[in-house]
Amino acid sequence: MNRFSLVAIAILLAGCVGPTVYGKAGNTPEQERKDFAECKFESLKATGSAPGGTITNEYNMSNTIANDLATGMRQGEIMQACLVAKGYSAQSR
Repeated sequence: MNRFSLVAIAILLAGCVGPTVYGKAGNTPEQERKDFAECKFESLKATGSAPGGTITNEYNMSNTIANDLATGMRQGEIMQACLVAKGYSAQSR
């Protein structure tokens, strides 16, 4: 199995885990929407200038795809940090 196959399998398995749900006790739905919108805006603003390209890397993926994956992961990290800073925590389903 080549490296690209391993990367593809890892990405697919990571997608099966599902998103983490964040909540905050005593929060109104309106406040939750506002907080999530602010955190989403901050994550997009922080990663909005990610470079693109078409050069292939050692995994034979284009840099555009690799950058999109990295940008999405970074947006998730920023979103999580923002929500935690606002007092949210991961909730069990």
